[in-house]
Amino acid sequence: AELKVWDVGTSAHYPDGIEYSLFLVDPETGDVLLGMSNHKPKGPHLHVGKREEPYAFTTVDDLIDDFWRRVAEKGYVL
Repeated sequence: AELKVWDVGTSAHYPDGIEYSLFLVDPETGDVLLGMSNHKPKGPHLHVGKREEPYAFTTVDDLIDDFWRRVAEKGYVL
């Protein structure tokens, strides 16, 4: 798992002033198991395997809690 959160200041692309990239990758295959990011131009979204879906960002604390909750729900073992 790699979790990165940057304070980038508010802008049109980052209205919350936060850029983030939280990913869990299979160490054997390199496949993304779960990811949460808000890179431009997509904005906040989830990567669940090869599927992407919107994510409703609220706070950094909630983001990190949501990531670990989803990891646990999927049954991934670190």
